Amino acid sequence: MLHSWLKGRYQGNLDESDFGLDEESYMLAENGTYAARTKYGAAEGDQASRWADRATSFWQKCAVFLCVAFLISNSIRRMSAPSEGHADVQIACDAYTYPQCENAIIHYLEHGAQHRCEAFERVKAEGDYFKFPNSAHKKAHCIKAGCCSCPGQCSQCPPVLPECISWRLDGEWKVAFNDGSLAKYTFDAKGHVEEELPPKLIPRAKRPSGSGKRRVAAIAGSVSPADTTGHVFRLDLNSAAPAIFPPGAFELLTMVNGELRVRREIESLSSAQAIGVGSRVDAHYHRSWDAGTVVKGPADDPDKLGRWAVQCDNDRYGLITYTKRVRHEDVTPAIDGIGVKVTHRR
Repeated sequence: MLHSWLKGRYQGNLDESDFGLDEESYMLAENGTYAARTKYGAAEGDQASRWADRATSFWQKCAVFLCVAFLISNSIRRMSAPSEGHADVQIACDAYTYPQCENAIIHYLEHGAQHRCEAFERVKAEGDYFKFPNSAHKKAHCIKAGCCSCPGQCSQCPPVLPECISWRLDGEWKVAFNDGSLAKYTFDAKGHVEEELPPKLIPRAKRPSGSGKRRVAAIAGSVSPADTTGHVFRLDLNSAAPAIFPPGAFELLTMVNGELRVRREIESLSSAQAIGVGSRVDAHYHRSWDAGTVVKGPADDPDKLGRWAVQCDNDRYGLITYTKRVRHEDVTPAIDGIGVKVTHRR
């Protein structure tokens, strides 16, 4: 009878407060016992399950939030602090310090290199493929030359070491030029050079006076790298011997398969230095250049062919050479030479 009364009271939607309860009422179970229920009509077991579900959902949301926050924070940190590779790109090429060079040289010294300059050459022989030359620890390589954004400097070592500026040239060389002249070059490992030059290799106006095969001019200077490979060097002849060579005169010295190749150039005089009657010139005649003095200009050519009239030094007076090709006497064309090492200074 009590069961029927309680059931009727519940089904009649009476307020739980009639029993002095604010949050719970009682429901008679099938087995005659009572179970607490909420005011929303769920049994106590359902209430615990719902709270467990809510707690699980809450912590799942917290975990997702923390993961998203971590990913965003990590991305922002990476963007605000560029990688070392990007930092290398932003550094000027001439500011590279090559912190791994010394260890690379030591490695090759321990593996057969006879001295530091040879070890340095072995490092450079690895090519232009070192990705982070300004890094103290990164050793990544790439498949494309010049990948460090400074072509010619993508190596563990700089293009040139001061102590090895011309170690391959070190020694005495005999150089034969294509005009038939022979010169002697003597180098040390620091880039200093002494040259003994025959008269043919000196501008005519500066040639020493006297006669005989022993007439030579001796000059001394220092070579400097002409490119980033360490195999081409430049000698400023005007700086080495300003009393002999005009501004702009230079030699390029290149090592090719153990040979020393020399390219000498002396810049032409300005066109403002016009040739006229009385000018000292070289006149081209029958595939050779002969020194002489201009006696008539092209406008005075008796045959109206626009030729220069030159009294050549080696011709008798009055024998005039007519030619359309003349040049200033001191202008020397570019010449090339190939040298063979005679002795080594080491």
